[in-house]
Amino acid sequence: NNKLIQELGIKLPIIQAPMAGVTTPELVSSVSNNNCLGSIGAGYLTADKTREFIHNVKKLTKHPFGINLFVPENHELIEDKILKTNSLLDQYLKELQIVKDDLSISTKSEFEEQIELVLNEKLKVCSFTFGIPSKEIVKELKKIGTVVIGTATNVKEAQIVESIGMDAVVVQ
Repeated sequence: NNKLIQELGIKLPIIQAPMAGVTTPELVSSVSNNNCLGSIGAGYLTADKTREFIHNVKKLTKHPFGINLFVPENHELIEDKILKTNSLLDQYLKELQIVKDDLSISTKSEFEEQIELVLNEKLKVCSFTFGIPSKEIVKELKKIGTVVIGTATNVKEAQIVESIGMDAVVVQ
């Protein structure tokens, strides 16, 4: 619809499929430079590679573009499990004379880091596939003006996408 086209900041109602693993900054920027919406397929990228990809696209276009993220099955890390695992490793760390502070153990998943990137880079569109992000993530993205799109493979998923406040649904 025209409202969504305006919200996306494009002139033509064409959204390039993100195609994780095969999109390039040149493809994404070329689509955006031609008044459509280019999309980064970031599903297989690390947070660092995602950052690099976003910056490369921004060098090639001033037009809006989007990003697609794979939602991991369980993207919430449980601190208790991390502490328990670390305590099991303590004897080996001591034996190997490794100081815990030397280990760069991150409690953030790549997905969480990718979300932070989308927020920090203020991307125009963020879509999700292979799962549904939390309502809090959707709220944070919408707070900065990002259009949020979910993917649904059945009616129930489409209803969930709508119920948590996403702007659009891709039926796949």
